[in-house]
Amino acid sequence: MARDALVHGRKTIIGIDLSFGTTTTTPCGKKRPRERTSVSPSVVTCPACREWAMREEHQMADGARAALRLLADGVVISDKISTDDLISEVETHSQRAAEWT
Repeated sequence: MARDALVHGRKTIIGIDLSFGTTTTTPCGKKRPRERTSVSPSVVTCPACREWAMREEHQMADGARAALRLLADGVVISDKISTDDLISEVETHSQRAAEWT
């Protein structure tokens, strides 16, 4: 069997790496040595992992857009979350999604 030359993505929750030990299950479903994975778009070469990461970033942007719509409708989400905060989240996650394409 040929050695997998791809660098795979690593799953995180809100930017926190949850993989422990020397191996991790990648977003494309393979188990790979942790050192052959990354969270950086400039390093990950596995197309399926890149697609997964792009979808995750789009989902985060969509969540912030949904919260913006709630604010616009007068729904109080939190007194600590402003429209500017949510706009910044949309922009950040949209930009990160573009980095994975």
